[in-house]
Amino acid sequence: MNEFQLAIISQTVAYITVLLIAFVILGFLLKGFLGPFLRVKKSFGKLILVRQKGVMRDSFRVGEIVDGMLDFKVKTGHKLIPISEDSRKAVYRAWNINCVDIDEEKNCILMPNYSMATGYDAEKYSDLYVRALYKPAILDNKEKILLVMLIIVIIICVGGIIFNYRVYKVVVEMRGIVGSLLSGGVKAA
Repeated sequence: MNEFQLAIISQTVAYITVLLIAFVILGFLLKGFLGPFLRVKKSFGKLILVRQKGVMRDSFRVGEIVDGMLDFKVKTGHKLIPISEDSRKAVYRAWNINCVDIDEEKNCILMPNYSMATGYDAEKYSDLYVRALYKPAILDNKEKILLVMLIIVIIICVGGIIFNYRVYKVVVEMRGIVGSLLSGGVKAA
């Protein structure tokens, strides 16, 4: 490699390092805004920037409207907040992306004039929704008995296959021994 190519590579690495350091410092100074903003920006309108207005600090999350519900990720999991026709007016455009404001304390969507569009406990609703999705199926006694019998039959079949394989190995060994005896390995008296 000649000196010119080495100089180009070293300058490229230096510029990329400076850009990465600037990006990290900018993300730190913007307090978590830059990452969600870029994710929403590159989604071309599929995602929404959710601004959680807290008591001490606002935080920014990436959200999506799925089946009439605003779904966004928080530190403890996912939050679901229903979006009605009235609360669809709460979605506004800023920085050339779709945004919505959420009150973190009351778990509701805030309108642009900061009146509430929905007011209920979203965490409780989310927990009920998850419980309904993952509720166990109730089996009656006949299904339980059939399931236990099926497991027993499978265990017996697997045991039979293992037993037959071991017997087959013994028979093959005995055939080899008998064959060597008959081929002249043992002399008649």
